[in-house]
Amino acid sequence: MKTFVMERVLSDPHLKMKYTGGKCNIPSFRFERIYKHELNELILRRVLTLIVFLDGAKRGDVIPSSVLLFRKAAMVKSSQDFLHILCRDYISGIGHLPKYLAQVGVTVSFQQDPLDELEFTVSNLATDLRDGVRLGKLAEILGQSNGVLEQMRLPAISRLQKVFNVSVSLSALSCLGIPNVDNIHPNYIVDGHRPQVLKMLWSVMTSFELNSLLSSERLKQEIYAIHRSDASRVDSIYFSSLCGNVEDCDNLCDLLLVWCQAVCSCYNYTVFNFSASFADGIALCLLIHFYHPGIVDIGSILPNCVSKSNEWRAKNPCRVDKLIENERKNCLLAIEKMKDVGGVPNMFPVSDSCNAPDARTTIICVAYLCSRLLESSKETRAAVAIQAVVRRFLNRGRTNSNRLAVLIIERFWLESRHTYFRRQRVKYVRTVQVIENFFLSHRSKFQRISKERLRSTQIQVCIGAYRVFERSHYLTLIPLKKIARGYIAMCKVRNIRQEINAACTIEKVWRGFSTQRRYVEIRSGIIRIQAVVRVLLAEKVVQRMLSSVVQIQCSARQWLASQRLTELWVETHRNHRLLHAVLLCQVRMHPSSI
Repeated sequence: MKTFVMERVLSDPHLKMKYTGGKCNIPSFRFERIYKHELNELILRRVLTLIVFLDGAKRGDVIPSSVLLFRKAAMVKSSQDFLHILCRDYISGIGHLPKYLAQVGVTVSFQQDPLDELEFTVSNLATDLRDGVRLGKLAEILGQSNGVLEQMRLPAISRLQKVFNVSVSLSALSCLGIPNVDNIHPNYIVDGHRPQVLKMLWSVMTSFELNSLLSSERLKQEIYAIHRSDASRVDSIYFSSLCGNVEDCDNLCDLLLVWCQAVCSCYNYTVFNFSASFADGIALCLLIHFYHPGIVDIGSILPNCVSKSNEWRAKNPCRVDKLIENERKNCLLAIEKMKDVGGVPNMFPVSDSCNAPDARTTIICVAYLCSRLLESSKETRAAVAIQAVVRRFLNRGRTNSNRLAVLIIERFWLESRHTYFRRQRVKYVRTVQVIENFFLSHRSKFQRISKERLRSTQIQVCIGAYRVFERSHYLTLIPLKKIARGYIAMCKVRNIRQEINAACTIEKVWRGFSTQRRYVEIRSGIIRIQAVVRVLLAEKVVQRMLSSVVQIQCSARQWLASQRLTELWVETHRNHRLLHAVLLCQVRMHPSSI
């Protein structure tokens, strides 16, 4: 900025080029006086143009009121005073410069008011509201009018001036129809009396902020929508005793409490008021989870000790401390997730069952949170409806695709089943041949074992039949034959089963043997491959080491050679110097010989 002012305001490159021709920085001789005269006129014209432009822009509200034309610590704070100083220090002999400008139709009349220099940022309720200026600005903003700050005594230095300013602000707020403001004495605000300050702010917020944040009809519709989502839950909801019938209630605080009760009842959590019921932070987490399950996980909510009896607390003090710590963690979780939701002021304190939050603070926080959550309520329900339709469509498409896949698989199976069975027969023919050869080689042994087993079985049957005949001589021959034949058939079935089990065992042994042999072959091949690879790697390492050794040797030999060369050069140089000294001595001793 300094460079721009020096080059473009207090200097002119075109004018300099006109009198110097680009040959020097400053013209000389007779051109210097003309150049300085024209440059002074140009600078004066630019400065006056800038002053008139800024004055008109400030008076016409082109420049916002938050931007100050003069600094707070400046000696002058009006355009005319600035022109007077400019005329006194740099334009002597002119006199009253604004009068000459008025003669040509140019007027400057801006004067920076002390109200423009006030900062209305509030960082501490106990100290920032004592002078009444910020309360007056609040009254002007809420009433959308001006004139409250003009009635005040600024700057407010003494206590009487602060009391007067606060009384003016409270009168303006009372004229706006804010309840309970007339009962607040200005001395309480000047002294920073916390309950009275919070009472005044609570009255202002309930009169303006809640009505602008929430609509009673919209909140009622949301409560009915939550009820319709699960009709069995309506009877279990605890309604506020002040609210009564939801349709006839117009109190936003009671409607907020009913809304919290309706949402928390989905999770079997009861809300009675805005103080103790919100102390553990679970209610706020449930409100956010109901509308945005992705922001707050229901599993991250820790248990509390509100429902525990006093006797249990007396018996388990360590457990109570742990649960109270869980409640504080729930409050921190709710505060953090409200930041993720956005648009909710950070005013909810970190509390627990022993230190319940103030109900008015909770109402404001829940009101802001409700306004943000209701914005996404319709979008959430619309997304759920769209998801249901899309899922039905996808299921229908998936069913059709599954049916088509089944048809394709069935057609493929019908076309290629003969090829599959032929490949299976070719695959297992060798196994069957091995099993057949084994049975044929041991057929005589199997026959002998089966004959012996049949003979013993027949003997046992005969003995059993004889015993049965002895015990029951009234039985006829036909039942005995029937029993004997059944027993013989059962023995044959048992023998067949044993043969099948033996064949399965043989096949299992053969498969294990063939698999083990294949594994040994693969392992030996891998070992050979590893040996070859290791040899190659070892050769590469040896070659790399050999090349490194050669390089080291070359470097060492080069260094030794350079050292030897340096020594030779030093010795030669010493000899030359000695010879030169000898010759010089001879010349000095025998100068006539030269």
